[in-house]
Amino acid sequence: MSMRFTSKAVGALGATAVGMAVLYAWRRKTEDPVIDQPPPMEEREGRAAPAITRQESRADVRPRGTEHRDIRRARYMWLVFAASSTLTVVAPLAIHYGDSVAAAICLLGGMVLSAVILRGPERRYSRVLTGVSAVLFALQFVVAALSTVWVILSLAGAPALLEVSIFGVSAFGIMVCLAVTWLPEWRYAEPLALGLIAVILGALCFPGLSIINQQIAPPFSTGAALLFAAGKPDQQVKLYVSVAGLDSFSGQQSELFQVSNLSAHPVRWALLAAGGACLSTYSVSRGVRIRHITGSGIGLNTSQDVAASQLFSGDLSAGSTAVISGTAEENFADSTSDQTAVSLPSYGQGVLSVLSAATQKYVTRALDAPPVFMSPDDFTTQIDAGSVFPLQSVTSASLAPVDDPSVPDTLEWTIHNAVPISYAITDQEAQDGINNFLFAFAVLLGVAGAAMMASLQGAIHASLSRSKSKRRQHPENSSSR
Repeated sequence: MSMRFTSKAVGALGATAVGMAVLYAWRRKTEDPVIDQPPPMEEREGRAAPAITRQESRADVRPRGTEHRDIRRARYMWLVFAASSTLTVVAPLAIHYGDSVAAAICLLGGMVLSAVILRGPERRYSRVLTGVSAVLFALQFVVAALSTVWVILSLAGAPALLEVSIFGVSAFGIMVCLAVTWLPEWRYAEPLALGLIAVILGALCFPGLSIINQQIAPPFSTGAALLFAAGKPDQQVKLYVSVAGLDSFSGQQSELFQVSNLSAHPVRWALLAAGGACLSTYSVSRGVRIRHITGSGIGLNTSQDVAASQLFSGDLSAGSTAVISGTAEENFADSTSDQTAVSLPSYGQGVLSVLSAATQKYVTRALDAPPVFMSPDDFTTQIDAGSVFPLQSVTSASLAPVDDPSVPDTLEWTIHNAVPISYAITDQEAQDGINNFLFAFAVLLGVAGAAMMASLQGAIHASLSRSKSKRRQHPENSSSR
């Protein structure tokens, strides 16, 4: 259930409450006042009043003044109805301001007040009040049920699932308690109520347990950013790649490419960004040219085809640098509350043989000559994926990051060939919080199990007591057996 649907539902509840208040005011205006009647003629003359006939119901014989008390009670119950409607209207306002706990308390409080009106200790109210209270309670329960289902289906985190589990079982418990009051003489009413609450509580706990114990895998990346250079094979060129935003849940990562000429002579270069490494929005240094290539194929150890790629090119004088930055089109990370899995595209020196024939022509044309392959001593790729926090640790990596004692928490790699890098990070502080929520869900499951055992025990006791009562009513049948 979305926030918009919640607002509409609560608006309908508010409109219902206002309409019922207007109806009550109209009824009060048209209603004849109740005046105490004088005593019967028999009492004034000292004679005894006639006895009540069998056709008359003794429930109709009520002391004088009870009409006034019933009207006062009805007035109080209308105030209770107004309070229930107000709490229901306040619930979405609390959600709007980000306080889901207050919203849950308001909605549950409204349900309790509506239940008191329907099945409270005093039930001599008008039919209008009972009817509108029943409608209000039904709408409150529907909103609570849909809210619980929506939070579960939205794959929220463990805190939200724990809150919605408690909220959902509380709303269902109020509804079950209200329904049981219509079955006061049935022996199995209490065991049935306990069993239903136990089943609902257990069902609400399992989604939280599945999310807590889920395992994530790095997303599969088909992209690559390959650097080509024309000139001498012994020229020195460096490619620096920085990827930011890997620790966020927004799924937006940014890439920065920095091509540096470490030689003493000019170098012409071309950077091919393909697949997920392409930039949706970008900015380039002065003098950098760009060409968009569509329908080209690029295969890195596979025969995959990439529908589009970008070719950045330019000239670098001795000791100069060109910078290209922007937002990546592909998501490189998958995160949960305590784990982050990252799969980066292939960054490094490119080889024409892995490109399609059309893309080879574009690269050669941008360089005005075929590219040369530089040795690992002359070409270096440095990849910077940010850093980890003190309580985070790298649990697995396809290639171990550089161990720099001066900066121990950085995620950097220095490679000479274009290879994809994947790794996973675990947050120990978040893992401790997950363990606490796991303990809370275990406690709730224990409560559900205890309630189920109590329900079974009550059902068995009710069955045995029923058998005993039948034997007492028909002792001759039991003796004959």
